[in-house]
Order: sequence, then C-alpha cells, then structure tokens
Amino acid sequence: MLKLLDKSHTDVHKIAYILGTVSIFGYIISFLRDRAFAHYFGPSELLDIYIASFRIPDTLFIIATAFISVYAILPMFEQKQKQGKNKLQEFINTSFYFLVLFLVFGVTALFFAIPFLADTLFQSFSGDARDTFVSFSRIFLIQAALFAVSSFFTAILQLKRKFFLYSLLPILYNVGIIAGVVFLYPIYGTFGLAGGVVLGALMSVCIQIPIILRNRIMPILAPTKQMLSETWRAVKLSVPRASALLSHGVGNIIIFSVIMSLSEGALSVYYFAENLKTVPLIIVGTAYAVATFPILVNYCTENKMDKFRETIESAFRRLFFFIFPLIAYIFILREPLISFFFETGYFTEETTFITGTMLGMFVFSALAMSVLIICARALYACGRSLLPFLVFFALSVAEVVGVFAVVEFLRENYSSLTIILEWTNLTTGGFGILFATIATIVVMETIAGIAIFIILMRIIKQRIAPIARSLFEHALATGVFATVIVSMQVTFFSDIQYNTFEGACALIAMTAIGTALWYIVLLLLKNKESDIVREQMQRCAQLIRRN
Repeated sequence: MLKLLDKSHTDVHKIAYILGTVSIFGYIISFLRDRAFAHYFGPSELLDIYIASFRIPDTLFIIATAFISVYAILPMFEQKQKQGKNKLQEFINTSFYFLVLFLVFGVTALFFAIPFLADTLFQSFSGDARDTFVSFSRIFLIQAALFAVSSFFTAILQLKRKFFLYSLLPILYNVGIIAGVVFLYPIYGTFGLAGGVVLGALMSVCIQIPIILRNRIMPILAPTKQMLSETWRAVKLSVPRASALLSHGVGNIIIFSVIMSLSEGALSVYYFAENLKTVPLIIVGTAYAVATFPILVNYCTENKMDKFRETIESAFRRLFFFIFPLIAYIFILREPLISFFFETGYFTEETTFITGTMLGMFVFSALAMSVLIICARALYACGRSLLPFLVFFALSVAEVVGVFAVVEFLRENYSSLTIILEWTNLTTGGFGILFATIATIVVMETIAGIAIFIILMRIIKQRIAPIARSLFEHALATGVFATVIVSMQVTFFSDIQYNTFEGACALIAMTAIGTALWYIVLLLLKNKESDIVREQMQRCAQLIRRN
C-alpha cells in the first residue's frame, strides 16, 4: 500500500486521469455524505448553521496560505532541491515553523472573536441557533488548522509528484464527516457532528506522514537564520493568491449571510445545488489544474515556452472533452439525479424540485470556473500572481454587489419576483430570490472566466484558433448527446420514479445511448480527443484477451 501511495507521476494527462478517477470515487463518498445530511436534516436551520459555521474558520486557512501557498513555495522547493537536500530541508523546516506559529496565534484570536463576528455577520441567528453557530465555528478552527498543515504536506508531496496520495485526501475528509453524522451525532448531538469534521481533517494529515517520512523530508520546528529571507520571499509571493482566496472567502460569507435571511433552509438548498455543480469542476477542471501546475512551473523555469503553450492547449482540449457532456448530463437529468441521490428522510419531493431548479442555473458556471482555475494556475506558474488576484477580487466584489442589488430590487418590486416564481414554478418568494441570486453569481463567474482566458492567451502568445475549434466540436457533440437524452426521457421515462431500481436502470440506459452517439459525432468530426476512448477500448480488449 505504501508503494502505491509513494509512486511518482510526471505525465500531465496520466496525472489528470488519476486525479479525475479517484475524484469520481471521492464524489461517491461525498454523495453519501450529502445523502446523510438530506436524510437526517433536510433543508433545515441546523444544516444552515452547520454550513455557515465553516465560513469564519475557513478565513484562517485562507490567510495561512500566505505562508504555505503551494503555488508560491513549490517553485522555491524546486530551486532548493537543485541546491541540495540540506538546503531543501532547511527551507521546509523554516517555512513550517512560521506556519505553526501563525496558526497558534490565529486560532487563539479567532476563538475569542467568533461571538462578535457571529453577531455582526450572521444576524439571522439568535438564541440557541447563535450559540450552536459559535460552538461549531470554534471547533472548526481545529479543522482549518489541520488543513493548513495538510496543505503544507501536499506541497512537499507535489514536489515529489505524489499525486495519487493527494487525490485521496478529500475522500478521507468526507469519510470522517459521514462518521460524524451517522455514528457520533446520535450519541453526542451537535458536538458529534462537529467532531466528524475534525476527524476527517485529522485523517487527511495523518495519511501523508508515512510517505513524507519515507522520503526523509518531514518538516520540524527548527528554523535557520539563513532561510528567514527565503521564507519571507515565499510569503510575499503567496500574498496575491492568499488575497484572492480571502476576497472570495469574505464574499462567500456576505453572500451566505444574505441567503440565510431569505428563508429557513435556503442555505441548505444552495449547498446541495452547489455541491452537484462542482462535480464536473472537481473531476475535470481541478484535476487538470493540479496536474498541469508542476509541469508548467518546470517549463517556465527552463524557458520552454513552446512546451508551456502545448501543455495549456492540450489541457483545454481535454477539459472540453470531459466537461461538456458532464454539464449537459447534470443539467438535463438534474431532478432525477437529485431524487435518486437525496430524496430520503427529510428531503422531500418539493425539496428535490427546488434544488433541481437551482442546480439547473448553477451547473452552467462549471466550465467558466474550470477555465478560471486552469488559467490562474498557469499564470502562477509563470510568475504573474497579481493578475489572478485582480480577477478573483473583481469577481468577489461583483458577486457581492450583484447579489445585494438583485435581492433588494426583488424585495422592493414584487411584480418582478412574481414573474420569476411563475417562470420557475417556485411557490416561495425566498427561493425565487435565491434563484435570481444564483443566476447573478453564474453570470459573474462566466465573465471572470472569459476575462482571465483572454489575459493568459495574450501573455503566453497562445493561438486561440485550435482551442476554439475544439470548443465548437465538443459543443456540437454535446448538443447531440443532450437531444438524445431529452428525447428518451420524454418518450420512454416520463412517468418513472428515479429513486427506485427501475429509475436507476433508466438513468443507465439514457447515459449509455447518449454517450455512444456523442462519441460517434466526435469521430465524424475527426476530433483528436476521440482517440482517448479508442485507446482505452483497445487496452480493455487487450486485457480481456490476456485473461
């Protein structure tokens, strides 16, 4: 098992496949987590409190990235490794010392500040709800600190190209949360629910320790004077990315506060819809962003810009290949999927419809966000860390301003809200405003994705024509894919219950036929990425013959 976790990988696409494949399994675990939330709580005040309680502790983790951002220290790790193992170890030790020092002060300060922040930022909570929020937030500070340490370990392991281990961390985290909901909550109540979060974070740290020890690069609290200036340089390089994340985190806190004021359970619905929206983002977008970053850093360091551009173009082509059908599939079958995964316990048919309506709008931003994170990491790799910060900051400001403007407008203009309710078949004003809020966020994220793509193309002098052609081919094939699934759904499965065995079979049938025709269209267009499927089919055939 240790050999598998310790295996190194250098091929971009192989790394992306590993991350994407393990992410699929990770999403099965995350679906089980969300199903447990749906069954035990449904859209409720307790789940609203639980979700909101992560916001303040997350700022601790975000600020901590000013000390340990992988995008700043990984290039420096590469430099130190070339200077010798001792130099690398000294730099790791000094950086880790400052990280731990910051976490001690940060956790202490936020522990005492949380009650005041709760009263200021989440005024909709009062009485027992406010006390529960404060307790949750304080416990989640431990989780945030553990994640900061885990991120530092991740930077070390990415230096050694240990991507398989990295891909397992979200799985362990979600397993801990599920244990908290299913086993600890019935015994210890809300403290058991919070304990599961800490357990998951602790496991994500502990699994990395044996591999770090095996590679003899375990950080210790032993700073050296020679590395103080180097560590400070890493901090300065990390500040733009940390500031971008911080602006996004603060924006989310404000948006969450607005959403919670709409109606009880609104934040829970937002949570379920957003998690499903992130399926294509994490499985495809983040996988390629993580896989390409160390390779891009190496190409930029060695001034191999032709290889740099080739890697970027290839990453976008593969992104379109995988993410277009995923987005279409989730959009078309959003209600059947939500019914199949979540319709249990306190998660009713009405909740399924509301969540599906929100997801239908949300999922369209998955492509824009995937482009955004790939472009941002490409800019980090070539030392342009200020530009992603400006884009993320502008996005956060635009989202907050847009959400406030939309919410206030709809509250004061009931006729406009009535139109939204009639169009979406929603019956609750709060959820009508939530729909408009999500639409605003999607528009802002799409604009940000286009803007950063144009910026990156101009900086690295990349030809857009091959990427645009690939975009057209995959959009056309996905259109056929979507048409087939909708036709089958209307013609053959209009009355089926999707949270049953027959419903699962129907989903499988629609998926199989739609995917087959999608692939045929790509073959007819002579799309380069269609070779991926052919190669995998040939490998499977060879394995079958051998056995």
